[in-house]
Amino acid sequence: MVCKLLRSMLLFILVYSNVGMAANIAVTLPGNARAIAAGSITLSGVSNGVPEATATNINTGTSTITTNITTLSNNALILGVVGSGNGGNFTSGAGQTEHWDRSVNTATGAASTRTQATAGATSMTQTHSTTSNRTAHSVIAMASSTAGSVTVNGAASAIGANASSLNWTQALPAGSNLKLIVGLSIEVSTACAGNAAVSNVTYDGIAMTRAVFSQVETNGNFCMRTEIWYADLPSTSGTPSVQWRFDESQWNGTPGEVIDSIAGLNGTAFSATTTTGQVCNAADFSANSTSDYVSLDAAALNGATDFTISVWGKTSNTGTSTIFSGSTGSQHKLAPFCLGSFWYTKLLLYR
Repeated sequence: MVCKLLRSMLLFILVYSNVGMAANIAVTLPGNARAIAAGSITLSGVSNGVPEATATNINTGTSTITTNITTLSNNALILGVVGSGNGGNFTSGAGQTEHWDRSVNTATGAASTRTQATAGATSMTQTHSTTSNRTAHSVIAMASSTAGSVTVNGAASAIGANASSLNWTQALPAGSNLKLIVGLSIEVSTACAGNAAVSNVTYDGIAMTRAVFSQVETNGNFCMRTEIWYADLPSTSGTPSVQWRFDESQWNGTPGEVIDSIAGLNGTAFSATTTTGQVCNAADFSANSTSDYVSLDAAALNGATDFTISVWGKTSNTGTSTIFSGSTGSQHKLAPFCLGSFWYTKLLLYR
């Protein structure tokens, strides 16, 4: 990436991940499913990595299913995803909060959560509105990243019939220690083996990880399967992920001399100098037309899709000037520019 502000001083650049931007969740199966009931929730204040515990249960010919699980830490959040081979709706057990409950093509899927204040044995319960011919229940427990409880943020859901894929969107909340959970209840009109298992789940193109699944088959030609997938998400607390203050006393072209004070993604100055700024020092790019610039570490934006760049600078230029650009090919560029006292984004596509 190249940073450039013609005939001006640039004090610092901040790069943030955007909050509230909705990204696509994509679920792919090996073949058509008779019914897919799916949903997602985002969590904050949750420990990264695999759940601390998982559990499953199945039954047939009854309306209620209870799954036992043992949490390992205080204030763990328990999440259960249930599926029935009958249409209708589920009622969550005492103390559980339901996040979605969808019925499609004579099948039902639902999910609920509950906080377990003290580590130990507990259970999650769901009751269907009819006697269910087959029910599968998958449950996970996730540890809090602090002494407090995990916060459950927004939820979204979707349904599909006679389909091999399903897509919906989920917004990214503000906060830190974020995790996305996707729950799936899938009914297929075949035996379970090799037919009901989800091939992959992605969030904004990023692969998620399956935590647990359960499945139950009846008559050799109907299968209900539930799965829970997760992905750890980057912090969106508003704290910048990188920051170049351009506050060094001098530059001489030494690699890494332009310091990123947050992530250590340091840059290198080319014919640019430092000067006295409005606050401390600043970068001066007024010496040459296009050959003075600072090259920054592209890792600051690698893989980023939704982000904000903040620039503090001053220019006397009334024409078009490139401030920040990045490219690995003709279709991968980011080039905001200014014209007079107004700012525009000419092209914003960087991955």
